[in-house]
Amino acid sequence: MFENLKSKIKIGNVTINNRFVMPTLKLNLCTKDGYITQRDLGFFIARAKGGFGLIFTDEISLDNVFKVDPYGPNYSSQHKLQDIQVLTKSVHKYKSKIFASFCQPGMESCQTVTDKKFPVPSIEFRYHSIRQNVLTDFEIKKVIRDFVKATHFSKEAGFDGLCLNASKDYLLGAFLSPFYNHRDDQYGGNFENRFRIVQEIYHEIRINLGADFPIGIKLSICDTAVPGRTFEETKKIAIECGKLGFDFVMIIPPFTPDKRISGSYYESMPKENTFEDCKEIRRSLKIPLMLTANVSDPRIGEQCLKDKVCDLVAFGKSGLADSDFPNKVINNHLLDIAPCIHCISGCSESLLLTGSSKCVVNPFLGNEEFIKIEKAKNPLRIGIIGLGLAATSMALYLAKAGHSVEIYHSEDKIGNPYGTYGQNKNEYPVFLDWMLRQYKKYKVTLHLNSSPTPKEILAMNFDRIIIGYGANPYKPTIKGIDNKDVYPVEDLFLGKVTAGENNVILGSGYQACEAATFLSDRYKQVTILTKNDYLLSDLDGLPNPEFTARLFQSGVSFYRIYQDPTITRHSVIFNIKDRRLMVLYDRVFYATGYDNMVPVYNQLLTLGYPKDNIFIIEKKGNVGLSAVEGIRVAKLIQ
Repeated sequence: MFENLKSKIKIGNVTINNRFVMPTLKLNLCTKDGYITQRDLGFFIARAKGGFGLIFTDEISLDNVFKVDPYGPNYSSQHKLQDIQVLTKSVHKYKSKIFASFCQPGMESCQTVTDKKFPVPSIEFRYHSIRQNVLTDFEIKKVIRDFVKATHFSKEAGFDGLCLNASKDYLLGAFLSPFYNHRDDQYGGNFENRFRIVQEIYHEIRINLGADFPIGIKLSICDTAVPGRTFEETKKIAIECGKLGFDFVMIIPPFTPDKRISGSYYESMPKENTFEDCKEIRRSLKIPLMLTANVSDPRIGEQCLKDKVCDLVAFGKSGLADSDFPNKVINNHLLDIAPCIHCISGCSESLLLTGSSKCVVNPFLGNEEFIKIEKAKNPLRIGIIGLGLAATSMALYLAKAGHSVEIYHSEDKIGNPYGTYGQNKNEYPVFLDWMLRQYKKYKVTLHLNSSPTPKEILAMNFDRIIIGYGANPYKPTIKGIDNKDVYPVEDLFLGKVTAGENNVILGSGYQACEAATFLSDRYKQVTILTKNDYLLSDLDGLPNPEFTARLFQSGVSFYRIYQDPTITRHSVIFNIKDRRLMVLYDRVFYATGYDNMVPVYNQLLTLGYPKDNIFIIEKKGNVGLSAVEGIRVAKLIQ
């Protein structure tokens, strides 16, 4: 089983032990200056130990001025060489190979890192809000030198190969695109000129690193976000790269942002079309083709190899959710694989909220070197009251450590409202099924439809009690909030209430925008009221004009209000900057954050239960943060 995924392959002169690839992802685990940290090191060691044949670094910036992420790597300096060698040697210890991924982010540069203008081949109106610097011929030559300088230590550092990022809106990708590149000199216009910068960078790097060092390129299969580069032209680029001497091509699916809310776009990648397109490209190549297409099912990956869609398959999100993904596949332990549920909220939203990726399914992500499950010296009887996401992860951690764990959950099945609805959360039941299997495996006792009183809890004589209800919708204190047709937004997604024809949403964060998208897709009228200046205010702290424009195009209205609105029986009255307005509604939904359920905690203290033996999980509205919070509390118990 999975014979193709388990088979070896050569990239240049480098032998890869299997076809499992851990692609470049946004981890943001380095220092601000781009130095490797223990968290960064621990992440890669865990994936090497987990069986990935080939691992790619984060996007390595050419300098600390233009970076993809504030805490992304910059490995270009000689004085960082020793730390990098520790990384590569640690990966090699587990027979994995590691390739460095280099980029000049261009329009993908992080706006919070620098106040300098972003380098672009030519001005394009789509990015009118981004500070742009159209590169001169001299500056292009400097970019080429910067790539050579940044990659200079790759072989000495112990990397087994490298990849140049020419995808999406990264600078090299922008040069390749007729949509972004309107130059009339030797670096613009026809295909040959637009390809020239890639060609020159490759030649200089090859001269520097030698003929036996694998060099690859990452390409978007086409420009679908804009009317730019076609699939046929991408195919031509891939063929030319093969002729030039590149050792592999990595293909990522087209960027289709229409359904995107946060910084992640993986859920909208058209995998099936991508497979056929990759197959066609591969037929024209004499070098290996890697596919990065949000493949999470190893059976699909195996079929891709069998059908000659590609030569290696990236399992990026799956590798975040379960660092042992390849080993579990190879050993046929499929039911033990912690499944990526493509929720966005963990890896992508947490990246925006906290600066580094978290995972709903894997709370150890980014902390592999610091948080390990150790057998308890004195096993305890632990009672968990409520089953929010934090409690879900915590229960399993404690059970694996050898404690006796009992959960009391008021519903008839496990689950959390935040994780059971929304356009990107339809795979959450897969996670719940996996969690139930894990509970059974590690002998967690689950009491459903059970809400014991504080006195009953006290009588159970637990050594430790955890209050794990999770976060609950915060109800704003505004006039009319208790009216008949006013609901928390969770009720909409849980099917407790149907949408009206005219809907008002209070709030502008992720949930509010998800609800607006949900309703507008069903041809409902939506009005958003918020005290914030822009939508998605709880993510990266920056405006998202593209998403806002898409909502407006769907007929959604957005008002910046300056004081609390008043909800009457049939209307919401509010003030904007210069006048007072009224909007009629059938339903009002509030998405105004979360609060905790703490009465049980206080009541247990009143009954005399020792304070040091009660733990309450703090409010965490983001699901990735919630999972991490569960482990934090579990460590306190250990």
